[in-house]
Amino acid sequence: MKVKDPICGMELENDKVFSEITFDGIKHGFCSKSCEDTFIKINKIESLPAREEFSGASDIEKRMAAYNILRQLAITVA
Repeated sequence: MKVKDPICGMELENDKVFSEITFDGIKHGFCSKSCEDTFIKINKIESLPAREEFSGASDIEKRMAAYNILRQLAITVA
């Protein structure tokens, strides 16, 4: 089963998810810390339980996630 990162839109296999946050009763999965942090800032989430660092994403997956975040922020600003 795949999870779609709500920030960058990347589709991830369950075992490749960096972290998960349940917000307003909906479970969200993230590809990277930057996507998780962006989600936290957007939704003004004050604190989260501790999580394990994820090292399963390849370098290209991390770069694509960063690219998608910047692209979405540019669209939001424009």
